[in-house]
Amino acid sequence: SLKDSAPRLGMSERALQEALREKGQNFSDLVNRIRKTLAIQHLEEGRKSVSQIAYALGFDRPSNFSRAFRGWTGVSPREYTRKPT
Repeated sequence: SLKDSAPRLGMSERALQEALREKGQNFSDLVNRIRKTLAIQHLEEGRKSVSQIAYALGFDRPSNFSRAFRGWTGVSPREYTRKPT
C-alpha cells in the first residue's frame, strides 16, 4: 500500500503521491506494472505454480491474478507459459 511504501522510501504519503504525479503516474498503476513484470518473470522461470505466483504478488485468489494477467497481456497465465518462444 501507499501507506506502507512511503516510509520505506523515506518520504511521506503525500510526498510520494506528488513525486509520482510529477512523473504522470499514480501508485496503483505503478504497483500493477511491477506485478505484471514480476508475474512474467516468474512464469518464464517456470519454478512456481500460478497459485504460488498469485499469492506472492499479493492477490487473494489465483482467479483474481489470472483475470489481472489476462488484462495486462491478453492471455491467461497458463496460455502465456505455452506460447512459443
